[in-house]
Amino acid sequence: SAADDSATSQLVPSKGSDEMAHSTSNASVKCMKIIVSKALN
Repeated sequence: SAADDSATSQLVPSKGSDEMAHSTSNASVKCMKIIVSKALN
């Protein structure tokens, strides 16, 4: 069923969403480093 398909896709994310999550977390880390360095300066 459609519900089963959507549940499966949530359990097994596609490569695209995986890469998006990875790049998003990388951006978050860069932002945190900038914020921390500004706070220290």
